[in-house]
Amino acid sequence: MEDNRRKVIIEEHISLVKEPGSEYIGHVSVNFRRVQIIGNNIYSFFVMRWQWHKCKKVGFDGTSVNTGFKGGIIHNMELILNRSLQWFVCQLHANEIPLRHLFAHVDTTTTGPRSLTGEIRKSLAGYEKLSVVSSTPIENTLCEVTNKKDLST
Repeated sequence: MEDNRRKVIIEEHISLVKEPGSEYIGHVSVNFRRVQIIGNNIYSFFVMRWQWHKCKKVGFDGTSVNTGFKGGIIHNMELILNRSLQWFVCQLHANEIPLRHLFAHVDTTTTGPRSLTGEIRKSLAGYEKLSVVSSTPIENTLCEVTNKKDLST
């Protein structure tokens, strides 16, 4: 007798978008966490469906699996192409990850998406009803990075 229950397959996808215009051109299923395989999957997608040699810029989020200067996906794609690409890296995760760890340290861990156990989390309840306050930007100069090894893997 056949099992007629639905099967759920969980897999990660990398969306591929052409700019300007945010035109969705496809996605790559990523079942492996190895950077070389992910880079090769992206390359294979473009070779079959698009003119890969025209690619000049790539954009990813700022996680080290994407941006590692020795083993990141972007670097792997540059090795495949045998040329450099312009990197556009989203830094939103640069704020999220340290803050999540700070909250976990100060407030203890959560038991689910709706559990507010610590003082910080309890004080955030109803945040959407608070008024917006004005702020003043803090001027600074960014330091020059001289050693890429200081940044990533």
